[in-house]
Amino acid sequence: MNSIEYIQPQRAIDKLKYARALSEPVYIGAATGYGKTELVRRYLLKRNYVSISCEEDWTASSVQADIDQMRDRSSSSKTAVFIDDLHLLRDSERRDYLLSLTREKGIWLILAGRSAMPEWLSPLFIGGNLTRVEERDLTLDEKGVETLLASETGAGTVEAESVSKAYTYSEGMPTMVHFLARSLRESSPLSDGKAVLTDEAVRECGKMFRSYLNTSVIPNYDVDLAEFCMQVSVVDEFDAPLAEYITGEVKTREMVWRFRQLSCGLLGEGDGLYHFRKPMLEAFRERRDHYYDAKKVRELCYNAGLYYETHGRIMEAVRMYDRSGTKRILNMLVLNGKRNPASGYYYELKDHYMALGDGDVRKSVYLMSGMSMFCSLMIDPDKSEYWYEELKKYREKASGGERKAASIQLLFLDISLPQRGIGNLVDIFEKMPKLVFSRGYELPEFSVTSNLPSMMDGGKDFSEWTRHDRLLASSIGKTVERALGRYGRGLVPLALAESQFEKGGDLTEIISWVSKGQMEAQNGGRIEMEFVAVSLLVRMNCMGGRCDDAIAILGAFREKAAERGAERLLPNIDALSCWITLLTGDILTAEKWMEQAPDEAKDFFVMWRLLYLVKVRCYIASGEYLRAASLCQKLISYASRYQRTLVKIEADLLMSVICCRQDNEQWQEYLADALRTAGDYRFVHCICREGSAILPLLQKVMKDPGFADLKSSLPEDWLSRVLIETEKFARRYPTYLQGENAQKTDFSQKDIDVLVLQAKGYSVSQIAAALDMKAETVRYHIKQNYRKLQVSSKSEAVLAARDIGLI
Repeated sequence: MNSIEYIQPQRAIDKLKYARALSEPVYIGAATGYGKTELVRRYLLKRNYVSISCEEDWTASSVQADIDQMRDRSSSSKTAVFIDDLHLLRDSERRDYLLSLTREKGIWLILAGRSAMPEWLSPLFIGGNLTRVEERDLTLDEKGVETLLASETGAGTVEAESVSKAYTYSEGMPTMVHFLARSLRESSPLSDGKAVLTDEAVRECGKMFRSYLNTSVIPNYDVDLAEFCMQVSVVDEFDAPLAEYITGEVKTREMVWRFRQLSCGLLGEGDGLYHFRKPMLEAFRERRDHYYDAKKVRELCYNAGLYYETHGRIMEAVRMYDRSGTKRILNMLVLNGKRNPASGYYYELKDHYMALGDGDVRKSVYLMSGMSMFCSLMIDPDKSEYWYEELKKYREKASGGERKAASIQLLFLDISLPQRGIGNLVDIFEKMPKLVFSRGYELPEFSVTSNLPSMMDGGKDFSEWTRHDRLLASSIGKTVERALGRYGRGLVPLALAESQFEKGGDLTEIISWVSKGQMEAQNGGRIEMEFVAVSLLVRMNCMGGRCDDAIAILGAFREKAAERGAERLLPNIDALSCWITLLTGDILTAEKWMEQAPDEAKDFFVMWRLLYLVKVRCYIASGEYLRAASLCQKLISYASRYQRTLVKIEADLLMSVICCRQDNEQWQEYLADALRTAGDYRFVHCICREGSAILPLLQKVMKDPGFADLKSSLPEDWLSRVLIETEKFARRYPTYLQGENAQKTDFSQKDIDVLVLQAKGYSVSQIAAALDMKAETVRYHIKQNYRKLQVSSKSEAVLAARDIGLI
């Protein structure tokens, strides 16, 4: 680096000053690219010092001679000795010599290497006689990244978004920023005197850094170590058993240790799971594809797939088998067919299920069962029932273990198929103990919740059971708990709590049930059941106006779920969190959540119904009523076909809001359907939690004589209770789903210029040329205008802009 390109890492400099004042040896440990050597050279620039690289063949006597000569020439009482590339030093005699220098008066020893901390230096550090300079001390902050980019590109300034992008990509590594600046300078012309980091420049930077690693770093590794790293790079992360399975190398732990002595490029070790840093991983993969033929790479992927298969890790196995070109994916579909929808990978394996021929499916009990479940989850109940019947035919002809397996899977489908209601579940649950304990049936675990924060609207819709909740709890509760095993722990108290909460029951009694159910779920049960308890606590806190407490409860549970490996719960936890932000009117946070929400235009998957319902609310809050209506209609259709009472009520309520805001009189029909159904079950909270969004419609029902027939068909005391509770919710959250009215002051002149040209029919490229802007910048302004105007198309934006006098 030349002088104009160097940004001084102040934390590292401060540590060097501290160590020098105490004559304490220093170890600078960081991966390649963090500027270790440059730091020392800059710091010692005006001082006499001895510098040795361990890439060179030096001896203790030669270094000592250099030190003695330096002492003779210098009047300083302290001689600095810099030993670089320490990760290459393996000779014990030279290590002992360096350790002796740490004890010699008048010597200040600075050591630098690519490993975090060589083991032979650890006693010094533990004894408090060594100063460590780490990667975090050498990284550039965002301001440093901006300065370096500006100086190396010759730009006056760097676009803020580009600085943030460069900082994130480089993680503050100086050499990576240097390569970014170089690729930016060569591939991206300046825009209005500003440097703009394009995706092409980032890709070019990655190419340059990989080339640097493959020519200057990896060749220093022993051949067997480099081969181990190339082979294990077929996976993103590994532990010792997986690495051994892939490579056939029995000394995998030794390989990991050797690599860590050479580099900081391998992260993680607390749970024995390792992963290469992204640039290092990409370099190993590039090197692997250069040195190995396609057949060898497929073999490595196949080995990884076998390991994942034997450990029940279906999706990882499928990905590896896909890359290996083998036909063992059928085995994975069989394995997946033994799982319930909450733990299976039905959507993720969609393409593989759809590629199966009927003949392949009929070969296996579990493929028929899995295909029946898959079709149901993808809203094809007729095809689902077809495969159920095929499985029944298979059982009639089978015998022995095959007949038993078919019987077990049919019983499982009887309980869990989403399109079926709960009409015969009481009979099934009463027979299950005899089947399980007398005949030895081992049922797949049936998730009551399907990872949703509800039992009433979980694996099945149990709204009908709420009519006689206490009677059912006392009569078959224990039987159901026993039949469901771990999924049954906490079921009865949580089912009673949720039923009574929806009906507006006594909160003291509900909290008592929640506490009992949560403790039972925590004591040998499933975290999915605990999610039901947490969601009830969250909703009760929101009902009382304590959203901060609700967020804290949900945040703590999310951490627990992540730690326990319950990744399937996280999307629904995040959706519930998004709903809370909507209550408080925080549309920007909701928009960020929308970026990760599933796209209903691609597929409608029943396991994502909570995400869809929250997404409808986000659309309403941002004024995107056409999208909201489209998704809402899908939910209504699904709920009607699959006997989902609560989903139907929610979707009808939201659809009534959408229609009313678009001056569509159909809002009355949707609201009437929702009220009649909810009134029949005496549900309160599914209506009142729509608060300020639904309140104006309820008030019209109460005051307008035209709704007399509807009012007379509803329980009077129930309707009064709903109105009172909805008014309370609306007072607590007045901005809920109300959006924000755009003002002229919200728009910059460039925003307005873009709208004016859009109104004239200009395309993005024409606007860019007319305003001397990049097409990306134009698209950014268009996106921001749509957000502020709460629209989703150019025609809507132009109309909305004219309405508020912008154009």
